[in-house]
Amino acid sequence: MVIKTKSVKYMPLSLSVATFASSVVWSAYALLQFDPFILVPNALGTLFAIVQLILYATYYSSTDWGDVEQGEVQMLSISKA
Repeated sequence: MVIKTKSVKYMPLSLSVATFASSVVWSAYALLQFDPFILVPNALGTLFAIVQLILYATYYSSTDWGDVEQGEVQMLSISKA
């Protein structure tokens, strides 16, 4: 949705940063214990979180915040047809 709309309006930065931090910590723990069952999913999580942060940095300046404050997250309404 971020790439399609070229907007990070509905992508909270705090969630992306928290995901990155959690994945990095768990990956470090897995490296210390050398546990591939913990390392593989969290290394992938770190990679995907980096991609999210790059997307956020790329599309932040082109986002039209309008009447939504930066920290506010709105729910999208999905109509059933």
